[in-house]
Amino acid sequence: HAAVAAGVMTAGRDVFIDHVASAAGVTKALAEVERYAHQHGAAIAIGHPKDVTIDGLAAWLPTLPSKGFEVVTLAALLAERHQQVMQQAVHQAPAAAVTHP
Repeated sequence: HAAVAAGVMTAGRDVFIDHVASAAGVTKALAEVERYAHQHGAAIAIGHPKDVTIDGLAAWLPTLPSKGFEVVTLAALLAERHQQVMQQAVHQAPAAAVTHP
């Protein structure tokens, strides 16, 4: 990917919320968001501004804090991931010493 090669932070969608544009489809997708986030530490979900999607989100979002989830902006998630990558790079970098005769 050109963005990665250029050092640009990128991310992709993990779950498409309203691929099945029904209340049951959105509910199932939102459960998948939770499962994915639980397994991977975060989930990026996208959807359309459809009534079924908005209604599903309106019912689902208030339940997240009691389940231990937090909604963050994509920018915040990317910044956190970038910081983790940089910390890993520092810890994995080979040690080097410079001497002068």
